Amino acid sequence: DLLNQAHIIKGWLVPSFGDRYYPAFVLLNIILGACGLSSRLFLELRDKKGLAYVVRSSYETYKLAGIL
Repeated sequence: DLLNQAHIIKGWLVPSFGDRYYPAFVLLNIILGACGLSSRLFLELRDKKGLAYVVRSSYETYKLAGIL
């Protein structure tokens, strides 16, 4: 049997540290997928629907911008 695998990555430019929205994006990242097996993305896409093996989010900040 041939198994197929896909990696899907979606990203946005978001505020960096020092921006007034920075704390909100840190919290959003934690809720969506940074906390692993209990994150909302993981629970919905893996546990409930069985669509993925690994689901996570990350929030990287740089001097002028961030990436979510």
